[in-house]
Amino acid sequence: VSCLLGGNQIGDSGANALCKNLMVNKTIKTLDFSKNNLTSDSSKPLASLLKSNKSLTSVWLAENKLTNSCAADIASALKSNNRVTFISLPADITEETVLEEIQAICDKNNATAMQKMGMKIKSKSAGEVKIHYRKDEDFFGTRDRLESF
Repeated sequence: VSCLLGGNQIGDSGANALCKNLMVNKTIKTLDFSKNNLTSDSSKPLASLLKSNKSLTSVWLAENKLTNSCAADIASALKSNNRVTFISLPADITEETVLEEIQAICDKNNATAMQKMGMKIKSKSAGEVKIHYRKDEDFFGTRDRLESF
């Protein structure tokens, strides 16, 4: 189940209200808040959502006005989330340490999910998942070759 709100210009107030209501949702796996004029005012509600919701696996936040501080809040929240395997972020987020932390959490969650499905990650270097971040396309995520056991 997906909640696709990208490009609807819901703004901070709309996102904050939705975050509050989605905290206990157990069915939505994909949340698209891209292109919604979100700012740092949405940082805490987004972080709370990511911390408490246990069904989300993909979150789209690209093309918003989020800051490095927002990304740090998101990274902190993801530490207690073992489900999110993909998150897109605005190209304006440039703090490499935070980006790498978010990537590491998503990679760990992805590996855990694949193991539960009987799959494993294969990459060029032993057991290491490669980071792919293309600012020009507002894309943040991993691409890996999968192999069944």
